[in-house]
Amino acid sequence: ANLRAYIAYMYAHPGKKLIFMGGELAQFDEWSEEREIGWNLLSFDKHRRYWEFSKALGLFYRETPAMWELDGGWEGFDWLSCDNAEQNIISFLRKDKKGNELITVCNFSSVTREHYRIGVPRRGRYDEIFSTDEKRFGGEGRLNPHIYTKQASMHGRPCCVELTLPAFSTIFLYKKSSAPSKPSVTSI
Repeated sequence: ANLRAYIAYMYAHPGKKLIFMGGELAQFDEWSEEREIGWNLLSFDKHRRYWEFSKALGLFYRETPAMWELDGGWEGFDWLSCDNAEQNIISFLRKDKKGNELITVCNFSSVTREHYRIGVPRRGRYDEIFSTDEKRFGGEGRLNPHIYTKQASMHGRPCCVELTLPAFSTIFLYKKSSAPSKPSVTSI
């Protein structure tokens, strides 16, 4: 669970991604060009589930522009809460060019946090679209399907959301941009 939480955090954090061959299997040995990666690990349930997690996270990354589209500057990243060392929780916001928001919340502690609040920039509904705690990855399946904001300012934001944060997990919340669409031009 801790490895899944950490790798998801690294994928969400700005910068280019690099894992060594075998990292997608959670192999024990360091990668070496002198031998094949440990494919035999897939016969063990935990390694097979981690491999499934790695594939799903890679697809999620590729299909979610907020994870990579504005990677080269500050306009695509904003810390929401980065000073909760006591509970080992951080959260940050990523945006794509359309203004869609992807909030990453990481709980690096061994304690599940119920009713945990973080500040968010806009009112409305946020959807949890990926969680390292999903059962298919070997997690407990404690998810937050639809989260509605509360009118309470927090972390310098006008409202907040209340979440269940499973132990050793990273979750992703999504909110589509509320920017008005451009009017279409029709020919006369």
